[in-house]
Amino acid sequence: MSQRDAGADEGGELELSPARADAGGTPRVEHPPQSTDRRFSALFGTDLVGLAVLDTDGTVTEANGRLRQMTGLAPDHPPLPFANLLLPAYRDAFAELGKQMWGTDPTATISARLAGPAGAGVSVVLSRCAVAEPGGESLVVVVDASMSDETQIEQSRRARELEQANADLQQFVYTIAHDLREPLRSVSSYARLLFERHGDTLDHDAREFLDFIREGAQRMREQIDGLLEYSRVYTQARPFTAVALTLPLEDSVIAMSGELEAAGGSITTDHDLPVVYADRRQISKLFQILLGNALKFRSNRPPTIHIRAQREGRRWRIEVEDNGIGIPTDARHRIFEVFGRLHTSSEYPGCGIGLAIAKRIVERHGGNIEAVPGRTDGATLVFTLSEVPESALQTRQ
Repeated sequence: MSQRDAGADEGGELELSPARADAGGTPRVEHPPQSTDRRFSALFGTDLVGLAVLDTDGTVTEANGRLRQMTGLAPDHPPLPFANLLLPAYRDAFAELGKQMWGTDPTATISARLAGPAGAGVSVVLSRCAVAEPGGESLVVVVDASMSDETQIEQSRRARELEQANADLQQFVYTIAHDLREPLRSVSSYARLLFERHGDTLDHDAREFLDFIREGAQRMREQIDGLLEYSRVYTQARPFTAVALTLPLEDSVIAMSGELEAAGGSITTDHDLPVVYADRRQISKLFQILLGNALKFRSNRPPTIHIRAQREGRRWRIEVEDNGIGIPTDARHRIFEVFGRLHTSSEYPGCGIGLAIAKRIVERHGGNIEAVPGRTDGATLVFTLSEVPESALQTRQ
C-alpha cells in the first residue's frame, strides 16, 4: 500500500474531518485533492497506538512499529489475516466490526485480547474505518488497554491497603482511649477521696491543686469519650437506608429538649426536608452536634436555628444557620480538626471534638461539610448527603 492522506493541511496541522458518505450512503474517509503522504507517514509512525492497513480480505498489508511491538510481527512479515493477531474468542467480534464499518455503526469499537508471542493476552480496544470506497481497504486502530487494567489493579490494591490502615488506626485509637479510662478513673477517684477525707486539713494551695487534678481528669475523660465516639463512626456504623431527614432532626430535638428550653431557643425549617440515603442514627448525632454548637455559642439574643435544604444534582445541600457569635473566617477549617478549639474551656465547656465527629459522619456518607458566610452574623454550617437510589426507596424509614 502507498502512503495516504490523513486529512492534514499544507501547514502541517492534522485536520480531522467527519467521514463523508458515497452515493450509496456508506461512510468513507474523505481525501483532500493534494497529496499528504508525508503527514500520513508521520501519523503511521506514532508510538501511541497500533495501526494496520487491511486489504479487502482483511489481510494486513502494512503495520506500524507500535503494532509490531504489541504483536511481535517482523517488519517483513508475510501477509496474514488481522484476525489471526487476536485470540480465537474475539475473531467473530472483529468480523462483525468489519460489517459495521460499512454502514450500521462506522464508529464502533470492541474490546479484545491479542494472540502471538509478544502480545498474548494483552487487552486492547479496536476500531476500524474505511480508507476509500466500500469493500476496499480499511484502517484498524489498536489501543493498548492493559496499562489501564494494571492501573485499576494498582488503585484497587492501594485502596485496600488504605482501608486496612484506616481500620488499624481506628482500632488503635479505640484501644488507647479504652485503656486510658481505668488509670484515669483511679486518679480521679483518689483525688476525690483525698479531698473528702483530708480536705479540712489541707491549706488553700493544696485544695487548689486538688481542684486542678479533678478538673484535668474530667477534661481528659471528656476527650477520651470523644475519641471513642470518633472511632465508632466507622466501627459501629449501620447500613444506609432511605431516611426522611425530618426524622433524625426530630430525634435530636427530643434529645436536646432540655437545653433548648433552658436557652429559650427555637428551630425552624423552610419546608419538608428531603429523603436521603443515610444511617439514621448517625445523622441524628450529626444534628445533635450542630444544634448543640448553635446553643453553646449563642449571643445575648435567644438562639434561633434555621435549617434549609437545596438539591444539587444527585445530592442534597443542607444548611444549618444560627444567630450566634459566628465563626472567624480564618478558623473555618480549624473548627473541624480533632480538639480544634477557638475558645478556652473556661469560656465555653467541651473538648473540641464535636465538629470533627460531624465531619467524619458526613465523610462516611460520601459528602463534605464546611462553614460558609451566612445570611446573618451567626454561623452557617453546610453539609451534603446523597439522594436515595431507586433500589433503596422501598426501605424508607
